[in-house]
Formats: sequence, structure tokens, C-alpha cells
Amino acid sequence: NTFIIWKGGETGDFELKLQYKIVGGNSGIQYRSFKLPGKNDGWRIGGYQADFEAGNTYSGIVYGEAFRGILCNRGLKTELIRQGGKFQVKTIKRLGDSKQIQSKIKKEDWNDYHISANGFHLIHRINGVVTADCTDKDAKQRRAKGLLALQLHAGPPMTVQFRNIRIKRLGSKKAVSRFSFPELPSLPELPTLPSVSSLGDLPSADETVNRVSEEAGGVTTEAVRTFLGLPLDVHDAVVEKPTKRNLPPTTVGGDAIRTVRSTRARGLRFLATPLRNAIRFADESIQQPKKKSRADRRRP
Repeated sequence: NTFIIWKGGETGDFELKLQYKIVGGNSGIQYRSFKLPGKNDGWRIGGYQADFEAGNTYSGIVYGEAFRGILCNRGLKTELIRQGGKFQVKTIKRLGDSKQIQSKIKKEDWNDYHISANGFHLIHRINGVVTADCTDKDAKQRRAKGLLALQLHAGPPMTVQFRNIRIKRLGSKKAVSRFSFPELPSLPELPTLPSVSSLGDLPSADETVNRVSEEAGGVTTEAVRTFLGLPLDVHDAVVEKPTKRNLPPTTVGGDAIRTVRSTRARGLRFLATPLRNAIRFADESIQQPKKKSRADRRRP
């Protein structure tokens, strides 16, 4: 047998989900495993295995690859114990019929495999059905952590495929996959704009829409108007922050905005939430009246 070994380090308590498809032969998913000693090519692994095959008997069992053999047959709940120095597999109860479980497994098609290893309690599921439940109480040989690997079993020609491999280390909120996405930083609070009475002459709606379009990296003016709730034929409007007197806000990009339209308004004042999940814009041309300095106030 040979294996593809994950280089992401050892796994302890975890949940692993993947999809597999097999045509001919036998394979499995190794976990809490170890490299076999002795003369070999360096790709031999021993340890717990979530077994699956093209046949009708072993898919879903807990197998010990070079590690005590079959640990839990399909449809059973077992405990692994050691009495008088001798290893034993103790059946606790039957979970289901092996043939009925097999009927839920698709031949030469994609199946969902779910492996849970929490403490020394191991549970295998295929397509949502519990196939094996095993608790390892053998303090001499049980393993709390180890390597993760995918098996290609020796034997006749076969095709084994895996996809959508995801592992979540228990105790961690993050799932590990082959893709990593950084968390987006929180955006700063928008500045408070001055009241209408202190604005003086405002820029026209067209001027401000064009400016937002440029600031947003070329977002079309039609998109800006749609975002602000402005019909294409309205060229003067007021877009204000929510107040208790206004109607309920419209939520865009996680922020609340409210638009108040008026064809008689002298211009456009607004707070824009992200146009591309990144943009916060406040019209910099709208400034509070400049306060007089002490020197200016002394002048007659």
C-alpha cells in the first residue's frame, strides 16, 4: 500500500469531511497515523483508517492499518480494551444493518465521508449515515494525534478520487482547506456632515454623482444613482442620514441609509455605504464654515 501524506502537521481532535469516488479496488483515509519504521519508500503509513472499497463489505469501518486490524465493523458500536495483557474488540451494540448501510453508498460515484475524532471516541459516517462508532480504551496502543493521509491499496487496477477535503480542529472556530481567506478589516465610522443651514450653496446632484463615480474607480453614474435611490431624471436631491422622523432605512452592504428626494432641492448631500464592499464616501467639498481665529476676532 502507498499513501499521500498531508504536510499540514499532526491532527488530534478534529472533524474531517471529504468526497470520494472509487472504481475497483480498496482505499481509505488515515488519521492519527504514523510512518512505518523499517526499509520502505517512506510513504508507508500505519494507524486508524476510515475504510472504503468498490466491494460491499468494508466501506465505513474503522480499520487499524498495521495497527491491530479491524477495530469496528460496519453497523456496530465497539470498545477497544486490553484484558490480561491481551487486546480485544468488545461489541457494545448494533447501530444498523450492514447491508442496509451499503445500500446508501453509491457505486462508482461521489460519496460524502465524515470522520469525527474527539478524545478517543471515533465516529464514521457515509452520506449522513453512521457506519461505525468506536471508543479506544486500549491505553497501551491508542493514539491521541498523528498524521493524515489518503491510501491507494495494493491490488488490481483501480481509480480512487478525492475532492472537497475540509478539516476542522475541535476547539477551533476555523476550518482548514486548501484556500485561505483573510478576515476583512472593520471600516471606520463615517464623519458627521454639517446641517443644511450651515452648508451654503451645495453642488448639484449631477456634479456629486459624477464625483462618486470617479472616487469609486469608474462605477457608472447609473449605478451610483441606483445606489442612492435617485431616478435617472432627477438631478437635484437630498440624501440624508437616518432620523426618527424618516421612514425605515434601506440596508445596503451592512449599513443603513435613507434617501429623501426633492426636485426643488438646491443640491445633493449624502453618506454612501460601500459601492464595492470597500468604499465609504463623504463629500469632501461640503465643509463646516471656517471658524475665525483669535486674531481675526480682535480686528475692527
